[in-house]
Amino acid sequence: MLSGVIYMHRILDNRMGGISSRNFKMFRNLCGDKTLENVAIVTNMWAGVDLHIGEAREKELASKDMFFKPVLDKGAKLVRHDHTLESAHNIIRSFFNQVPQALQIQQELDSGMDISQTSAGRELDRDLMELITQHRKDIQAIIEEMKEASYLRDEQARQELAQDREKLQEEVKRIQADSENLASGYMEALRKLEERMNETQRTEKVSADIQDLQAHNEEQVRHWKATTPDNAVLEAKLGGAFPIFGFWGKMAVMLSPFSLSWK
Repeated sequence: MLSGVIYMHRILDNRMGGISSRNFKMFRNLCGDKTLENVAIVTNMWAGVDLHIGEAREKELASKDMFFKPVLDKGAKLVRHDHTLESAHNIIRSFFNQVPQALQIQQELDSGMDISQTSAGRELDRDLMELITQHRKDIQAIIEEMKEASYLRDEQARQELAQDREKLQEEVKRIQADSENLASGYMEALRKLEERMNETQRTEKVSADIQDLQAHNEEQVRHWKATTPDNAVLEAKLGGAFPIFGFWGKMAVMLSPFSLSWK
């Protein structure tokens, strides 16, 4: 359950290219529509662009369906980060009153889906398969060129093409391995996230216990002040009784609330 999710976008980018679009599509599949009220799209690197240019890009990102408009219409926020600590704190504080919600991928996994069956998993598989298909087409084209080079007895060209084919075949194997490792990698990341969240909850509990203890001690001190002589009177009596130890008499007065409260 998360109160806030942040998606970073560089305002330096003058367009949202293929990689950025795929990343955001994956982000949407991870979050789902129901949790968008807990999402902040944060633009950064404002110092690297003229303000009027950055504002124009920001307006375009917020107003066009091909960019962030669909998620903003469903409750997500578009905010700026100006690279200051105060700005970062303000973004984090904006989530404090949000109701924690489970991401779509968490709900899908809880329902018994395999990672490859989730919306995010299917999206990633689709991208990987497109890449594999393109690589296989490239390999086939290289094979045809190798045949032509052999026919023309161009040994150097044939060797270069063979190296290119080998590189593409290795790339296909790597992509397939990445796809097969998707589930285990995500589950490990999810486990680490849960550990951090549990640690945060434990830290919050300790902090709450400390605050309760401080409140209890303050109440004890108030009770002592209401039921004992005035400190100045008590100090004078102690000073008169032990003139040589006037300093320690004062210390006794200062420490007396704590000694009395723990008897």
